Amino acid sequence: MMNGLYLRLGVIFAVLTSALAACQSSGRATVSTETASAPILPSSVQVTGQADGAPPGCSPQDVANRLIELFDAIGRGDPNVVPDFFDGPQFAWYGIGEANLPGGVEKNRFVAHSLEELPAYFTQRHEKHEQVTLRELQVNGWEPERGLVHFGPVVLYREADDLRGMAEGKGAYHCQTQTFAVLSLASYTTP
Repeated sequence: MMNGLYLRLGVIFAVLTSALAACQSSGRATVSTETASAPILPSSVQVTGQADGAPPGCSPQDVANRLIELFDAIGRGDPNVVPDFFDGPQFAWYGIGEANLPGGVEKNRFVAHSLEELPAYFTQRHEKHEQVTLRELQVNGWEPERGLVHFGPVVLYREADDLRGMAEGKGAYHCQTQTFAVLSLASYTTP
């Protein structure tokens, strides 16, 4: 009697372990319905704040999912990362630097004010095997005049051949184009 119970529990455990491994190896989970498939946030991501009045597709969870998709695309070396995530006249800047020096002095600072500057930087980060994981996102509200959802702090974990550590920053997400108008980050890294 007990052997049969253990066998059934073993089978259930094996099925659940396989399902969990499949979700983890893909990097993100999805929820399927008959009409759509939408990414869901990993349970390790903390999303707070509101974007009251923003159009559909611009909730705090939607912005978090877009950030996850952005960092996944950079890590894969996706050649469409710029048009897919930064395209449009709303783009203002993308900046990132390392603030691990005494006095908070930054090094390895990269700032782009035009879309043309981004592909080479993202290629470099892909070549360094950079992987970025979203940890926290605070959404600060909806700005209807410019169609932006503002967020910050956003907290990330970065790991690559040349760095490892946390990053924090802020940004703005354009709802109509589903692109980032601003993303400004500072890493607190260790070599």
